[in-house]
Amino acid sequence: MVTLWERSPLRGIEQERVSGPNYLDWRAQNTVLADLSVSPGWEGAETFNLVLHDTTTKVCANYASASLFATLGTKPMVGRTFLPEEDRKEGNRAAVLSHGLWQRHFGGESNVIGRTLTVDTYGRREYTIVGVMPPGFGLPSRCELWLPLGGWA
Repeated sequence: MVTLWERSPLRGIEQERVSGPNYLDWRAQNTVLADLSVSPGWEGAETFNLVLHDTTTKVCANYASASLFATLGTKPMVGRTFLPEEDRKEGNRAAVLSHGLWQRHFGGESNVIGRTLTVDTYGRREYTIVGVMPPGFGLPSRCELWLPLGGWA
């Protein structure tokens, strides 16, 4: 695995995160690497507000490309991860939960797949739960909730 960065000598920037549109261009034009994936908060997950029945709780969350989980060699314990079409800006609003989040807020219920979850980041948005990751998986940085790249790019 390698990390790719952008640089902008004219602006005096030697290393910065790849923008969403550039990532999509790089991925489309890639002929050398086995795959490209992105998680813009690799240095640390963000805190998002998860709206539950009668309360709101903060969770460590991140946007991720559909290829991130496969690149890391991890499969969901329940359901699936993101589909490539969910990487688009207007793609489906899917959500993948960590095992811990699934246990704490959804009681480890097997029928969690297909249920709706509300996240309040830049306004409230509803997401459909499509997967649950295995115990111990929390990349990047103890992440508990993953949303598709389309919401970030």
